[in-house]
Amino acid sequence: MAGMKWLIVSLILVAVTAGRAQQPATQAIAASAPGPVVDPAKEVEIRKFLDNTHAKETMKTAMSSVLDSYRKKYPDLPADFWTQAMSDSNLDDFISRLVPVYAQYYSLDDLKAINAFYQTPAGQHMKQVQPQITGASMLVGRQWGREMGARIMSGILAQQAKTYAAEDRNTYYTSVSTNAPASTSGGPALPPFSATNTPAPPSAP
Repeated sequence: MAGMKWLIVSLILVAVTAGRAQQPATQAIAASAPGPVVDPAKEVEIRKFLDNTHAKETMKTAMSSVLDSYRKKYPDLPADFWTQAMSDSNLDDFISRLVPVYAQYYSLDDLKAINAFYQTPAGQHMKQVQPQITGASMLVGRQWGREMGARIMSGILAQQAKTYAAEDRNTYYTSVSTNAPASTSGGPALPPFSATNTPAPPSAP
């Protein structure tokens, strides 16, 4: 059941980050392509299952979380913009679009068995605590994501430091070998001039 929660969150993230320029074409395709026909008895069980798993409540919570992140990113927008954005989210339409998805992967007997489980004491307890588990799981996911992001960035910076150090070293040695004066006696080339290899002047008697 937890997988369904993350499916909903993923669908929201994909939806809100998709380019708005693609909306007219997407809407036209959706309008012209009829959805698959689902057996009415199966649809009843699917909707019962989605109700048991708090799909609509999870969608609303996740949508609110996404809008909060956008509100922080665009603080100059008026508050009623975000209120309207939340009210524009048609959760019933979302549920209707999920019905064919579950119909494809679950048989009627599967759905009846799952819904029967939710009538047991264990199923009732699971239904009761699922919203809290989902909220806590999202917090854990955010923290884990931040830690992984920091770890990856640390590795990137360390690798860049190694690369730059190697490039600087190669540039130095190339410059030294290129600028060193050639020997006129056929012996080894003279080392480049520097304060460290210049002989000291003779001392006064």
